[in-house]
Amino acid sequence: ARDACILLRYRSGLTLSFADGDGLGNVRTSGFSTIEPWGTWTDGAEARLAIPIAPDERACDLDLVVSGIPFLAPGHGKQRMEVYVNDMFLALWEFTTAERPDRRQVRIPAALAGSGPMLDIAFHLKDALAPSAVGLSTDARRLGVGVVKVELVPPDPQSCL
Repeated sequence: ARDACILLRYRSGLTLSFADGDGLGNVRTSGFSTIEPWGTWTDGAEARLAIPIAPDERACDLDLVVSGIPFLAPGHGKQRMEVYVNDMFLALWEFTTAERPDRRQVRIPAALAGSGPMLDIAFHLKDALAPSAVGLSTDARRLGVGVVKVELVPPDPQSCL
């Protein structure tokens, strides 16, 4: 039943890993840096994902779950990330712990999840910063959040039947 209500080409509850060798590069459309063994940094003020929706599936609410590690530096103790889905603002997340991945979650309403052939997910990074700008290294990428994984799961699989 859970597989029947998920809208993605991916099976219900499948984790989209952003680590090396994941095979999901086509989901990351812009604003992501090179894939690393642990995940992928956002690079710049915006990062986007495009996840295809199967047209013959029924829409249901989905929880967007992101696990990430912020780039923090002295005097820059947080990374704020605005989350948009299909151009609708859904959440403002604040990441403040770089020791381990932080998990953030937001509900995507069924009407929004089923509004077109793709879920266009945009992350606006309010505090993206180059390590070179604060003297930490020569790295000129504007790092925001290192994305470890993204999940899209129905909060209540029974509600989609």
